[in-house]
Amino acid sequence: MRFEITIDSALIYRGNNLSSIEIQAFGQKIQSKPFKLSSGQYLTFGIFLETKQQTPLGTVINCPIKVESELFEKDTLNNRDVLKGIVVGSFDPNDKTVQYTDKATLENQVFNYTIRFQNTGTDTAFTVRVIDTLPSVLDPLTIEMLAWSHNFRMEMKGNIVAWIFDPILLPDSFVNVVASNGFLNFKIKSKNPLPIGTEIKNKAAIYFDFNDPVITEYALSTVKKILIYDTFRLTLCKGSIYKNKIYTENAAFVDILTASRTDTLRAVYITIKPTFDTKIDTILQFGQLYEGITYKNDTTLKRQLMAKNGCDSIVTINIRVIKTSVVELTGLSAVLLSPNPTSHLLNVQYELSESMPIEISVLNMLGQNQSIKTVSTFQNVGRHEQILDVNALINGTYFIAISTPKGSLRKLFTIQK
Repeated sequence: MRFEITIDSALIYRGNNLSSIEIQAFGQKIQSKPFKLSSGQYLTFGIFLETKQQTPLGTVINCPIKVESELFEKDTLNNRDVLKGIVVGSFDPNDKTVQYTDKATLENQVFNYTIRFQNTGTDTAFTVRVIDTLPSVLDPLTIEMLAWSHNFRMEMKGNIVAWIFDPILLPDSFVNVVASNGFLNFKIKSKNPLPIGTEIKNKAAIYFDFNDPVITEYALSTVKKILIYDTFRLTLCKGSIYKNKIYTENAAFVDILTASRTDTLRAVYITIKPTFDTKIDTILQFGQLYEGITYKNDTTLKRQLMAKNGCDSIVTINIRVIKTSVVELTGLSAVLLSPNPTSHLLNVQYELSESMPIEISVLNMLGQNQSIKTVSTFQNVGRHEQILDVNALINGTYFIAISTPKGSLRKLFTIQK
């Protein structure tokens, strides 16, 4: 994996404290070379940034960071974040800031706190203690340390948390400006779900050796709605209705879902699968059976089939009933299919009233030719027999279509294995 940080235009990148991973700088971007982390392993590091001269106090700093992995991830939303800060004056090197994250769970809000300190005295600080009296709505047992500048031990009593850097040997800023700084970064959850709009104030006390504490300004955060980004993929049959709209082609749009504690931006991708509307014309003699029913009048039948792609298809069968014999119309008579149902071989018998070309093919219920070896030849008048290998067909109902220059005739048969 690797990471990339885009440095805010108000800042200048001055280096990092990583020794095991190589980092390259390209303008306002810094990128790591690929590295590996085992399951459960994490990486903690710091980067050194300098604020450009003439940057107004109070300027909001944003540094987007993203992590890329070669491995498949089901959820990549947590691979991006934004490091935020506010430009303060040199008179206040010790401060506490907070970033409320909308990547929280629905049960508890999550707050990301950073406490910074600097030795602006005239000699080395041997010990630094950071004392934080947490607001009562936060649960100290959920503290998770994310980053820190120096080794420490943590002590906790009730809602009072102490980070003790002993020894720290922090040089004063007159000797080494960069090394005179330290920080700690942690996240913490609320004890219970907090109402939207709740404001939480928190500050810290920083002790350098035996000096009086330096009290930071309040870090103020406001509970906001959780913003969720979601993707929803849907497959519909052509002409289906989704949310009161008929879809006949692929579509993509953003759906906004609003709830009491969350707002969801859902990217919806709709894929349309085709349906088939097939017409089959069949000629019957007066009183002839078709699918077990005797027909004496012209009739139109509708068949709803489940196509291979999962979409319902409509087959329209137009039956024309005539008094003229089928022999006169097609030159065919005494057509027999056996065995029916069959599983492997189908014996097709028929009689020709005159010598003529003949073609025998296999069709599905949609009228589509199947990949079965067919007969196409010139035959003399008389009785004929053809054996077709239909073993490749799956279970279902099919047509045998026998065509002559005069016309065609279709008969149903069934594959049953």
